[in-house]
Amino acid sequence: MSEPPTDATRNEAAEQPAAGERGPAAPSARLLTALTRWRSPILFAVVTIVAGYALLGSLGAAPLRIFDEALYGKFARHALASGNYLYAIERTGEFTRQFSKPPLSVWVVAASMKLLGASLASLRLPFALATLGTVWVCFAWGRRIAGDGFAVTWALTLALSGAALRWGRTACIEPLFIFWILLALWAHGGAVLRRGRRATGWSALAGLGLALAFLTKQLAVGIGVLPILIYEGVTLRRAGALAEPERASVRRRALTRLAWSLGVPAALGGAWVARAAAEVGAPLFQVMVGKSVVKRIGGFRGGHARTLNEVGEILTDVMSPFPWVLGFVGLLLLCIHLWSRRDRAPTADAAAPEPDSAWLLPLFLLASVLLYENVTRSVLPWYVYALVPALAGGVAWLLSAPLRLAARVDHGSSDMSEWSGFSATAGAATLGAATLLIGVSASVGHLISQVNLVVAAAGLGLWLWWRAREGGRASLVRRAALGFVATGVAVIALGFVTHPKRDGADDPYAALMEVLDDRGITRVMVSRDAKLDSRLLLSTYFGMRTLQLPAGARLSEAPEGTEAVVTAQIPPSEYAAPSGVEIVRAPGAVALVGEPARVTWGDDALAAMLSAAAGPGARATFEAEHLSGGEFARLVHDPAASGGVARAVIPTRGRELESFPITRTPRLSLPAGRYTARLRVRWDCGGMRVPAFEARIFVGGKKQVGELIHCGRGAEGEGEGEYQELELEFRVRQKDKFVLLALVYLQGSVWHDSVALARRPGKT
Repeated sequence: MSEPPTDATRNEAAEQPAAGERGPAAPSARLLTALTRWRSPILFAVVTIVAGYALLGSLGAAPLRIFDEALYGKFARHALASGNYLYAIERTGEFTRQFSKPPLSVWVVAASMKLLGASLASLRLPFALATLGTVWVCFAWGRRIAGDGFAVTWALTLALSGAALRWGRTACIEPLFIFWILLALWAHGGAVLRRGRRATGWSALAGLGLALAFLTKQLAVGIGVLPILIYEGVTLRRAGALAEPERASVRRRALTRLAWSLGVPAALGGAWVARAAAEVGAPLFQVMVGKSVVKRIGGFRGGHARTLNEVGEILTDVMSPFPWVLGFVGLLLLCIHLWSRRDRAPTADAAAPEPDSAWLLPLFLLASVLLYENVTRSVLPWYVYALVPALAGGVAWLLSAPLRLAARVDHGSSDMSEWSGFSATAGAATLGAATLLIGVSASVGHLISQVNLVVAAAGLGLWLWWRAREGGRASLVRRAALGFVATGVAVIALGFVTHPKRDGADDPYAALMEVLDDRGITRVMVSRDAKLDSRLLLSTYFGMRTLQLPAGARLSEAPEGTEAVVTAQIPPSEYAAPSGVEIVRAPGAVALVGEPARVTWGDDALAAMLSAAAGPGARATFEAEHLSGGEFARLVHDPAASGGVARAVIPTRGRELESFPITRTPRLSLPAGRYTARLRVRWDCGGMRVPAFEARIFVGGKKQVGELIHCGRGAEGEGEGEYQELELEFRVRQKDKFVLLALVYLQGSVWHDSVALARRPGKT
């Protein structure tokens, strides 16, 4: 049975002039020829743009995750401050038992922070770039296996998967580790397809990838080594059936590839182990082997023990919008495809029947399942990322099946003499179309009716079948397949772009982290009210020299030599910093930069501002941009706001948001008395009479005021569009420890400008 031509073959054919063609080609023909010649680079550029937008956009927006982001941030800043990069160290300069991996992840984060400055974006950038690199490897490997169609669908399936968007945009070690593994497997496959020095170069690249994987996550590198061993073992076994000199040639090439692919990581990894062990001694092996490997295999004595179907449950979540089972189905069909052509040589000039290097992909999935679902009894959610690229490849094999069917039809391989091969491809194409439809309906369910989408797709399928019966099947199927797959992938990407991201609440300390690092401030004291009670957080945000103030200490009691004091107690706009002290504000926190002994801000200062002695008209105003906000509440430029900036919630059309606080004040210690809170707010619900937000005041930990504001308040929608001042009264008793105000979003669009507290005259 003849195979359809490859993409490369079709490109060459498209570039050749037709028989008897004379004269210069028409402009449209020249354009088509140029697009055909540059098709792969153009598609690669499209994949890079889409994946880059998904993975690199707004990297610093989400709050810091204490595990594992703060882990890498802490040890990277310790390395930068101390100059010790051989292994992770504590603040004292000693080898740490908290970090149980080799130091490559620390190196890349330290390099990023050195080049770009300390920030959450620079902390996450190396891991996001590794995820983007994995997308590139998938494109290159997919093109080698089955052409541009498989390359694009595999790369975008991975880039827009839940796993890539959840862990590929954060400081998580798994995407970095898997990038090196896939790079090594792709390079080893490249060595199979080449001879001589070129094969050696590709084998060395594979070895370098495995070496970097070892320096990222030591013995887990086995999921990359095992596929290579199995592949080359089968190659050596098949060579035994060959006659000389072919047998010796195949064995020599296989052993050379093994020597480079496994020898390089053994040499580089062994060199690091020897150097680190010479300085650290036995504790290195206790941490790197005992804690990192033995305890993980044993499930950490139940701390992270894997339950029966936990891996499958995580895959269901992170393989969205596609069911992960379809990934296994697609790889099974890929294996059948590879088996059907097992006797074909991998290259035109190859004389020996070496197995197709594409077998390394299903073997990689097999090794990952063996490790994470069978060998180790522990699991953390991001471990499952190791299975995702291969499963994305399986899904992509299904998604690109309509393109392979079109190639068969166009090549004239659909006659009855080849019906078995054609029907298998047609069946895979049908399953691929269903897979694409599942992904599309899950991705744009917030924009279009899923039922209507399925009905429309079914109608299109019937129409194509009917037209195919009428003749002209080859061109129709080819164009329909290309249009169907391209449109489906584009719609999935559109669904990602239009779906609101849940980055979480503002991280005030991330903003202060950037400002203080830009100024070269390294001696920072953090107040207890900031709730940064972990060494991980203190070092990641502000560096190795950062310390916490003792419990109950005033901000002015920071030790001599302190360059900045960080606190969550936000001064109101009316507070004027004393000479020699600068207030650096962030949403939800401030840094008081200067001589700590001059700092006058604290609970006593706020109480004095609102005490009876302050007289009538005394008030404390907090701008919304200085308060912490949650989820979809973002700072927007608003000329009508008092400071030109407001915190607003403007939901995407057709998307309903759950209730969350738009703004909330810190815990305020107020003297006993009666108060008025004036909130400056505007809202718009598009003419509907629905609850827009609720203003809440908590006194002593209990909700004392809850004012529900509806759209259409008053006659003819009065209250909408322009800012209104809402006055809320509350009382503070002597025994009440704190007051907290929050503006809670319900529906529509809401803008918050400020909240002002004023003491009311009269008895307490």
